[in-house]
Amino acid sequence: MVKKKFNIFIADDHPIVIEGLRFLFKKDSEFELIGTANSIDSLFNQLSYIEVDLIILDLKMPGLDWNAMVKKLIVHYPDTKILVFTAYETIELKKTLKELGVHGFASKESDFHLLMGMIFKILDGEILFPTSKHQEENIPPTMQDSLSASDPFANTLTLSKKERDILVLLGRGYTSKKIAAQLYLSKHTVETHRMNIMHKLKLKNDEEMLRFAIDQGFV
Repeated sequence: MVKKKFNIFIADDHPIVIEGLRFLFKKDSEFELIGTANSIDSLFNQLSYIEVDLIILDLKMPGLDWNAMVKKLIVHYPDTKILVFTAYETIELKKTLKELGVHGFASKESDFHLLMGMIFKILDGEILFPTSKHQEENIPPTMQDSLSASDPFANTLTLSKKERDILVLLGRGYTSKKIAAQLYLSKHTVETHRMNIMHKLKLKNDEEMLRFAIDQGFV
């Protein structure tokens, strides 16, 4: 009896990452690299006609906001395992991904052979979110600010769920009053969240916030 191969899909917009993983999977007869995508549109287009056991997923790709992308994958492909493979690693990010239903998390600093071991375990039903070598809680706030100062995507990782929801609605042109009604909040609470969003994203006004929401795929 021929043993079934596991169908693996890589979604990453860095060709060097895709080629490195492709080389790795060629050496293991238990895996079949069934497809790759360098954008979110390409990912969902291909998933519509192939069966995938596990997706190795980068969060920073052209298209949807990463949070919306992961939610869509979980809803439409509940039987497919998701291993997030990213250069961004914070405690809050891991917590959010775990709550969304992601099956594993690996930093791009990880050894490829360690990654292979994680893939086997996730396919076997384990949920894996290993502790990083550099716990973010040990980084002084001023240093953490400098890490994300020039990286809009990194800045989005500092937003809470409520702040992300408000940013989506702001991107759609909602006023604070309309957002308050939509999210069952007071107008004052929404205005406070708006100020916090601008501070975290290092934006100066509503126009910059709207442009950010569009550019980063929140709309």
